[in-house]
Amino acid sequence: MANNKLIVSRTINAPIKKVWQAWTDPNHIKHWFTAEDGSETEIIQFDVKASGKVRLKFRGAAGEYTWTYVKIAEPTELVFDILDFSLPQFGNEGAGGICSVRFKDMDGKTEVTISGDLAGKSEKMRRMAERGWGGTLDRLNKFISKPAENFREI
Repeated sequence: MANNKLIVSRTINAPIKKVWQAWTDPNHIKHWFTAEDGSETEIIQFDVKASGKVRLKFRGAAGEYTWTYVKIAEPTELVFDILDFSLPQFGNEGAGGICSVRFKDMDGKTEVTISGDLAGKSEKMRRMAERGWGGTLDRLNKFISKPAENFREI
């Protein structure tokens, strides 16, 4: 029986407030929520509120990567409904579902856990999602670990 739940977790070398800001500020997220090549993401829309929409475009992607916020509990949880049109194989229907991002304070570091339901998805899609979210969190940790002058807090 296939596992229908995706869970990817990383410990980010920064306090929870800073990690939360990296997820909710378009001036930060465009630098680390990127395609694998790391090129800066175009922010088309970025509205962090319940029912707010985020629309991103990765360089060279077939379409947009979008989500609608379902729940925002600062600074511990973001829940959104993803619809991904960034890869040609997703076609006009996109791929996605509900995704939860949880933040846990770890004495100056932050555990970030991303989970989502993959019911009805192929093993190939599971591997793509695990690799994609894992790489995304690795890029977040690299970005957030840069010198303070590269990460302006608001």
